[in-house]
Amino acid sequence: MASFWYHRAGRDAAKGDVDLDTAPVTVVLVGTNNTISVGGANGADAATVSLLTGLQEYTGANYARKNLLSTGHAIAQDDANNRTEWDSTDVVYTNLGSDSRQCGGILLYLGSSSDNDTDNVPLAYLDITAFNGNTGNVSVSWGGQGILQYVNTNAP
Repeated sequence: MASFWYHRAGRDAAKGDVDLDTAPVTVVLVGTNNTISVGGANGADAATVSLLTGLQEYTGANYARKNLLSTGHAIAQDDANNRTEWDSTDVVYTNLGSDSRQCGGILLYLGSSSDNDTDNVPLAYLDITAFNGNTGNVSVSWGGQGILQYVNTNAP
């Protein structure tokens, strides 16, 4: 599966309803047997996390949704590559246990991990190399080009 933005989050960011510099964002590890897809109501069209009926959240020991600290958010303008990059602090899962399935993706949503999923707006789905916890520490290190990018494909 490919990584993608959710339409509602993109719309809200474009309208200025969401400030990615300060918005609370939560990280969810997603199992490889999820049926989230790029298109349709169970994919990029989903308006809230509760509408992602194919979401299979990772359930290994010591797993919990992680809040990205808004103090760690950063937005950078990359003129050379015609894009804007959004980044945040890396997250660490301490002593993450194994699950009956591997983790194969990351869901980011706007809202706190203590919020109700009927109110949480999906931001992006990130496809990752599958892994399973082994009671060691697992770091989610965002790439050097940020977590998400707004790319101007029509730039000269």
